[in-house]
Amino acid sequence: MKRTLFFCMAVWLVSASVLAEGEVRPFLQTGNWYPGNRSALSELMNELFAGAAKSGTKHRPRALLVPHAGLRYSGKCAAKAFSGLKGWRIDRVIILGVAHRAALSGACVSDFSADRTPLGDIPVDTQITAELGKLPGFQVNDRTMVYEHSIENELPFLQYVLKGQQFRIVPVLFGSVSRTQLKDFAKNLKRYVTETTLIVASSDLTHYGKQYGYVPFTSQIPSRLKKLDMGFLSRVMNLDVDSLMRYKVKTKIDACGFIPVSVMMEMLEKKSVTATLLDYYRSADESGDYSLSVSYGAVLFQDKKAKGEDKKMDEQAAVPKQISHENRVLLLKLARETLVAYTRSGKRLDVKLDDYPKELQVRRSVFVTLNKNGNLRGCIGNLGEGDPLPISVRDYTINAAASDPRFRPVQEEEVKDIDIEISVMTPSCEIPDYHRIRLGIDGVIIQKGFYRAVFLPQVATETGWNLDEFLSHLSMKAGLPADAYKHPGMKFSVFQAEVFSDGSELK
Repeated sequence: MKRTLFFCMAVWLVSASVLAEGEVRPFLQTGNWYPGNRSALSELMNELFAGAAKSGTKHRPRALLVPHAGLRYSGKCAAKAFSGLKGWRIDRVIILGVAHRAALSGACVSDFSADRTPLGDIPVDTQITAELGKLPGFQVNDRTMVYEHSIENELPFLQYVLKGQQFRIVPVLFGSVSRTQLKDFAKNLKRYVTETTLIVASSDLTHYGKQYGYVPFTSQIPSRLKKLDMGFLSRVMNLDVDSLMRYKVKTKIDACGFIPVSVMMEMLEKKSVTATLLDYYRSADESGDYSLSVSYGAVLFQDKKAKGEDKKMDEQAAVPKQISHENRVLLLKLARETLVAYTRSGKRLDVKLDDYPKELQVRRSVFVTLNKNGNLRGCIGNLGEGDPLPISVRDYTINAAASDPRFRPVQEEEVKDIDIEISVMTPSCEIPDYHRIRLGIDGVIIQKGFYRAVFLPQVATETGWNLDEFLSHLSMKAGLPADAYKHPGMKFSVFQAEVFSDGSELK
């Protein structure tokens, strides 16, 4: 039988938190905007989220419209939007802000590698920002980004609700933009939306009062403000950009994030998402003085219906356990005995299938991974039909120990320090779109012509890569450019693996 062997990959990672000081955007919007020290900001976050939903949305969240005023004013509103993310895996957040303090034409990104808040640093997806900075209408402007609060004020909410997750941000600021540019910006940004990407449009609503230069009415202000804001929000929720633009011309509504909100709307597909208004109020509601008021709204867009790949992290189906603990132990002991015998004498064990239960006599694809003191020492397997499990485990244990070209053969004296991991594969199936890949659950095979490579499901978990990073490394492993997975002609297949090891079964 003709088989193709595949090799696992060892990964050495550098912590994203270790960044040169000059590459990190500092936090500046403290004081009136939010507390400048970690403990005070953490306490405030706890207070704001105490009044928000305790669990996330039923279906995958895709985008948020959130305010960006000082947290004491709009923080409760923002928390209700961000609470919808609870329990969902988010790898990338595209944050669309508005330049308040600079005369900006088009859009800008920065060269920063991370954004800092009192709660810590958030890595920026610099590959994306570098690509965006080269596109028409975009510019790279660190100074404009540093002195702008519309993006920074959203970061503590992300750090709070996505605590423990490894996510990256793509901060983009907008200035004056034509209708054509708006569509182009949305099209270019949409290229970077994956299954686990969230879009955040940062905007307050009506700024009413002489200080803001907007006094469209002087009587029945509270009710008329609400009507004005709801006209804006209803068009946003319907994803009708043209209607929103006509509404702005008609009412002169001064929602500061009109452009980022419109870009977000262009990036979403009406047939795929549904919108929910989670909160709305005005800054003057507390004082009762509506001569000066700013309105805040929180809108969440989520999938219209659940998909298997869209479940929350804590609800994602694990690979069904098809091999009992007792039989897992039998296979691990066989692998251990094989390793001892081969490193001692160079001979392979004689395996009698009749000595094993029928459950283990099925033909399945297998990978055997050898780790020594936590480091990869060898890994080889196949994705064909395979031999009966005991034969495959024996053969690929030997191959991992002696035939992995990245390592010298395992020696007899090393065996006592080797941890054995066995991955038993399900049959693979082709998928039409790489966005359907479930990181940490699916193993992935890519193929383009004669180029082919595979990652086991556990690679995503062990590396912490997001989907684009995962596929970039897989493309390079196949001998292709890092972005090859984005181009036509690439085929994607997925499989699942039942993974067990000495550590999980024998200790």
